[in-house]
Amino acid sequence: MENSFIREQIDLQKGEGHEWDLLNASSLYKKGLRKNNSKEEMIQSYLNASKSMYYVFKKMNHPDPGLSVIWGNSLCIPFLFLCRHTIELSIKYYLEKSSISFKSTHNIKVLYKKTNIKNEDYDELVNTFDILDKTGTMLRYSVDNSDKEFREKPYFIKSDRIITYVEKLSKQLLESCNKQ
Repeated sequence: MENSFIREQIDLQKGEGHEWDLLNASSLYKKGLRKNNSKEEMIQSYLNASKSMYYVFKKMNHPDPGLSVIWGNSLCIPFLFLCRHTIELSIKYYLEKSSISFKSTHNIKVLYKKTNIKNEDYDELVNTFDILDKTGTMLRYSVDNSDKEFREKPYFIKSDRIITYVEKLSKQLLESCNKQ
């Protein structure tokens, strides 16, 4: 039976191009170009998803000027996860391209220190993610392996500032990689 969720090929002659979405364009590149392009494409994909989610939940949470709505099923957590993951991937790619060794870790504060970037806004962003998700699991799950809650108190985020600086830091790191 043919899989109705995924295929390795589609028939454009039959008009299937309108029914299917390409997972990643870098897979179409020659093997020599594919690896770096796929890493950059992955980073950009997470950044684009972060920005898209930001626009949706910003409109939901603030539908009209002066009106705020608190949702029980907020998109803030997945938004923050995508932002944090964008930064983690960007830093790791930068370190790899700069031949700076790093242990297998998801702690972006540890990774960020290795970049030697001096920028107060980026420092604050990374510290924010360290508070919200030091291990890379706290924005994916509500409890740790011992069933202890990750967040016992409320946090309010400045999502517009977060997305702005996630994009700036990611762009700076990718541009630095492309100059090497």
